[in-house]
Amino acid sequence: MELTRETLAALLHGREYRFEIDAAEIAKAKAAGLVVVYGASVDLVELRGAIDDEVGTNDGTTLHLHGGDKPGVLIAWDDLDKDDETEVERYFDRKRAGTRVLEAVWSPAGHRGLSWEYRTDVPHSVFTIIEDGEPYCDGIVFSVADLGPKKAAEPEDPEDWYDVEIAPALAALAKLLQERGMSIVASVEYADGERGDTYGLTDGASLSMRMLHLAALTVPNVDQFLLSLIKHCRDNDVDTSSSIALRNMGYKA
Repeated sequence: MELTRETLAALLHGREYRFEIDAAEIAKAKAAGLVVVYGASVDLVELRGAIDDEVGTNDGTTLHLHGGDKPGVLIAWDDLDKDDETEVERYFDRKRAGTRVLEAVWSPAGHRGLSWEYRTDVPHSVFTIIEDGEPYCDGIVFSVADLGPKKAAEPEDPEDWYDVEIAPALAALAKLLQERGMSIVASVEYADGERGDTYGLTDGASLSMRMLHLAALTVPNVDQFLLSLIKHCRDNDVDTSSSIALRNMGYKA
């Protein structure tokens, strides 16, 4: 089975803090050209896979990602060794080639009590890390193939049009709704089997919204959806006694 950003995010969804991803999964992500981003402690941004880095931050930060033969985080100009001509030349080469912004947001307001979330216009899939039964971090998975300069949308390319026109608008809408205490789960199929998702769940989001969110994270894997739903119900003391399907699976509330 091909490892995509969607399947990897579904695999990581619901992992415990400090057990987000193991060495074998990192190696598979690297081979597939995928990068996993998540938070550690109060001051670290972790990048694992095709980019392997750890960036220190206080109260969040903005990273500039570059593609190319050795994709990574562009070093800040103030941290660059200006006496190293090779490093300076490489810095400007990467700037000219184009970078993409990744915003690490510490304690985002109204976002389910999260400690970390990540915002970028690079196409990505979202997964949630848990600590002590509560959401700790919304991590993301993206492909290094999508780094580099932002491409202008072309009518014949639905994904480009979605990334440029629709994804930012949905992200802005999600932020506006959450500021009003409202939740959103939006999934757009811009081509056969190709989707873009936008989530924004409040702390008090209903079970219906949680189920929609889990479905968007796990489709088309029915088993993963049911296992994720059972875990959510167990962790949040949700009464499932009326569910014939869960009883037939042997699950008891």
